[in-house]
Amino acid sequence: MNTLAVVLTCVDIVVCIALIILVMSQEGNDQGMG
Repeated sequence: MNTLAVVLTCVDIVVCIALIILVMSQEGNDQGMG
């Protein structure tokens, strides 16, 4: 694997985790963020 593939994979994983956390926080405590 070249460096670009590794970087893209890391970014993809981080984005997926961020989306999961965002959805969980929205569904879990709706009143929490505002």
